[in-house]
Amino acid sequence: MGSKRTRDTYFYEILAQRLSVGVPDDESAMSRGVRLEPEARAEYEKREKKKIVEIGFIQNSDNEFLGASPDGYVNKKVLDHAIEIKCLSGANHVRAYMEQQVPKEYYPQGIQQFIVNEKLKTLDFVFYDPRMPDIEYFTIRMNRKDVVKDIVAYKVEADLFLEEIDEALKTIIKL
Repeated sequence: MGSKRTRDTYFYEILAQRLSVGVPDDESAMSRGVRLEPEARAEYEKREKKKIVEIGFIQNSDNEFLGASPDGYVNKKVLDHAIEIKCLSGANHVRAYMEQQVPKEYYPQGIQQFIVNEKLKTLDFVFYDPRMPDIEYFTIRMNRKDVVKDIVAYKVEADLFLEEIDEALKTIIKL
């Protein structure tokens, strides 16, 4: 069957096909996310019994060029509990459910939320796919206390990256 990666990809694609209720998976993840985000937010509110407030873009207090856009906060006054909604392809939705881990391509996005908002203690990744009634909704929680080492490491990398941007700008606009 080929490599383990190829096998795993087919495994989750076939699982998703068998779990889906006859809706083809031909919509891009981005389009699906935009379309389903309000529905997923409402589902979170219903199941978790928490009201979500949309805030928009947030900047880091120390660096205006570090920012993040969470999909909502549980408490607008405190900003210590946010959500990030993911409406993935069927295969990736099933994989996240089976592995109970934030997919590696979205993990840095979660860490960025903690870097930008130093008050953030909890980030719930909300996974939603109404095509799969058995697992249409689930959450995977990230807690600051569990990812402190990654926050520190990513912050160092972000600062270095922004320094590189500043240096490139200096060579372009001759500051």
